[in-house]
Amino acid sequence: MTQFKMTALLVASLAMTTVFQGCGDGGSNESTTMQIAVIPKGTSHEFWKAVHSGAAQRARESNGEVDIIWKGPAREDDRDDQIKVVEQFITKGVDGIVIAPLDDTALVRPLKEAKDEGIPVVVFDSGIN
Repeated sequence: MTQFKMTALLVASLAMTTVFQGCGDGGSNESTTMQIAVIPKGTSHEFWKAVHSGAAQRARESNGEVDIIWKGPAREDDRDDQIKVVEQFITKGVDGIVIAPLDDTALVRPLKEAKDEGIPVVVFDSGIN
C-alpha cells in the first residue's frame, strides 16, 4: 500500500473513531446504523479519492454499524458549495460529520450549528477558527 493511501486510510479511521466516541449513549444494544457524513475539500483530486476509499473501507469493517455518506464540492475552491453540503447534512440529521474545511472562518457558523444540533464534528487536514 502506498504512503498516500495509508495516510488516507489513517485519517479516515481516526476521524471515524473519534465520531464513534461522540455518538450514541454507549450502553445501547440497538443495532442501528450510524450515518457519518464525510465532506472533503473537493471530490476530484486523487488525495480526496483516497480519503473516500479509506472511509469506505473503514465503514465496511464496521459490519454494518456505519454508513458513510460522501459528498463535497467538485472543486477545492468552492467554499459556498461546501457550506451548503454541511447545511444539508445538518438538516438530514446525520450522526456525525467529518470535514476537511476549505476556509478556516467561513465554516465556523455551519459547524457550530452542527454542534448545537448535537452532531459531533471532526475536522481534519486543515484547521478552523
